[in-house]
Order: sequence, then structure tokens, then C-alpha cells
Amino acid sequence: MANIELRETCGGGKKASSSRDILLALKDRVAKLEGSTSDVSETLEEVDGRTIEMESRQDQLKEQV
Repeated sequence: MANIELRETCGGGKKASSSRDILLALKDRVAKLEGSTSDVSETLEEVDGRTIEMESRQDQLKEQV
């Protein structure tokens, strides 16, 4: 019986280690995605600001014509 318990413990340890590896890999991917999402948000803010500037210039040109 001791051998059976030892085997279960050893197998469980391998599974736990594998699960930890998977969890760490997923956490790394989530961190990268969060960083990418942040970068995209910043870019969208810049684009929105420039769009507003262009619309303002367009309105000024329409007034001059």
C-alpha cells in the first residue's frame, strides 16, 4: 500500500508542477495582452485627438471659403 500512495503522490506532484507551468504561461500571456491593450488605447486617444484637430481645421477652411 505504501508504494501505491507514493506513486499517487509522485504523479500528483508532476500534475501540480505541470499545472503551475501552465498557469505561469497563461499569466505571462495575460500580462502581454494587457500591455498591448494599453498601447492600443493610447494610440486610439492620439488618433481621436488628431481627428478633432483636423475637423477643427476643416471648419476653419470652410469659413474662409
